[in-house]
Amino acid sequence: MDIAGDDRRSLERLALRALCQAPRGSPVREAARAALENHLWSDVAAEAVFKALMSVPQGRDDPETIRRELPARVTRLGFPDFEFDELFVPHNLADGQLLEIFERLRAPGKKT
Repeated sequence: MDIAGDDRRSLERLALRALCQAPRGSPVREAARAALENHLWSDVAAEAVFKALMSVPQGRDDPETIRRELPARVTRLGFPDFEFDELFVPHNLADGQLLEIFERLRAPGKKT
């Protein structure tokens, strides 16, 4: 399934929001890792956020810890001015819907 530029960016942001808000130990995190680890992100800052989220150790991957630690992690990756507030705006998607989004994002460009 091809995702147009704006739609792709929106889905990427939604995926990041889901990862920021996923409960500790949620299968959403591992599903995102599997689907998006080689994803060619439309925005390098969004890619940095994804890398930072994936670097959070299991057991510390609860939303409160992520909200507290993510800005420093992303700053260390070279993006000190990233706007984080939108990543913590609640979404109302079920895990199945999030998995579908990850799969839709898996399809376009991949890094080689």
